[in-house]
Amino acid sequence: MGHRPQDFQALISNKNSGVDYFQLVLDRGSEIAILAPHAGGIEPGTGKLAQSISGNDLSCYVFEGIQYTNNCELHLPSTQFNDPLCVNLLQTTKFAVSIHGCAFPQEAVFVGGLNTPIINRIIEQLNSNGFWASRDQTDHSGKHPSNLCNLCESKKGVQLELSRPLRKTFFRSLDRPGREHPTDAFDKFVTAMRNALLG
Repeated sequence: MGHRPQDFQALISNKNSGVDYFQLVLDRGSEIAILAPHAGGIEPGTGKLAQSISGNDLSCYVFEGIQYTNNCELHLPSTQFNDPLCVNLLQTTKFAVSIHGCAFPQEAVFVGGLNTPIINRIIEQLNSNGFWASRDQTDHSGKHPSNLCNLCESKKGVQLELSRPLRKTFFRSLDRPGREHPTDAFDKFVTAMRNALLG
C-alpha cells in the first residue's frame, strides 16, 4: 500500500480521464452547487444523487471513479480535495452541499457542515419524509474550513453522509448497472432535499 495522495493533482497523476475517472461540471450560475467528490465506484450512488438534486437549475460537480476495481484508491479526503474545476465553480457559488457515502450499518443520513440553518432544514425535511437524519457529531462532520463544502463564497456549506444501507434502497443495486435504475425512495429523497434547499 503506497502513501495516500495529498492533493487532487497527485491523485490523478498516473490516472487517465475517461478511463479511470470522470469529472462533470455543470455551472448554471446558481447560488447553490451540489457536489459529489467520491462518486462512481468510490462511494456508489452519490453522483446520481448530486445530479438529480441539482436538477436543471443548480450547479453541480461530480468526480467519479470508473475503474473496474480499486476505486477506493481514488478517494481523496474532503479537506484535501482541490480539483481546480470544482474550486473555481465554488468561488462563484454562495453555498455548497456535498454528498458522501459512509459505512454506518443502518439506514441513516448524517448532516454536517457550518451552515446551521440549512442543516436544520435538511434534517427536518428528511425526517418528515420518512428518512432518519441527524446532526453529524463525528470528527469528519464537514466543519473544517478547508472542507470542500466550505470553499463556497459564504464559507459555510453542508455535508451529507449517507449510509450504505440507505443508498442501497435508492437503486436496484449499487453496482454500475444497478445504479442506472433508481427507485421511488431515490425520487422521494431528491424531492425532500430540493424542498429543503429551495422551499
